Amino acid sequence: MKPRESIIVSHLPEFGNTEIHRGTSVARDCPRHWHEQLHFCAIESGGGELFYRGAWNHTPASSLFIVHPGEVHANRAYNENGCTYRNLYVDSEWLRISLTEIMGAGGLPFFRQPVLFVPEVINKYQELVQVLERSSALLERESLFLNLFAMLVTNHAAE
Repeated sequence: MKPRESIIVSHLPEFGNTEIHRGTSVARDCPRHWHEQLHFCAIESGGGELFYRGAWNHTPASSLFIVHPGEVHANRAYNENGCTYRNLYVDSEWLRISLTEIMGAGGLPFFRQPVLFVPEVINKYQELVQVLERSSALLERESLFLNLFAMLVTNHAAE
């Protein structure tokens, strides 16, 4: 029997127009589209493929993919059991302002690799999303958010 698909959406107004989408057993293809936000997706189980910048990229369990604002992309699950994931759609303006304040960087970072397989990054991302879903402590939420993005910018963004 095919697992029941579900997607839960949470809004984070304290981080601009940022949202979390938690998908379980999502098997439907997502045709070409784009977002205004910076899109992160951690694949927790199952897996699939991301079409981004003219190529299909494998997105198995324990991977994190990144799609820049305005970039047309598509994704699909490997099979009818779908995949389970946690998406974070980060408000681009909020992130730009925040990174400028903490790192002195101007503009949004560009991430060289659309799919990351770095356990430290994926673990920090999962911790952040879980805290964003459960905790109301703004300082904890902001700290984890900015620490993750500082790590991503320092280690994975183009210069």
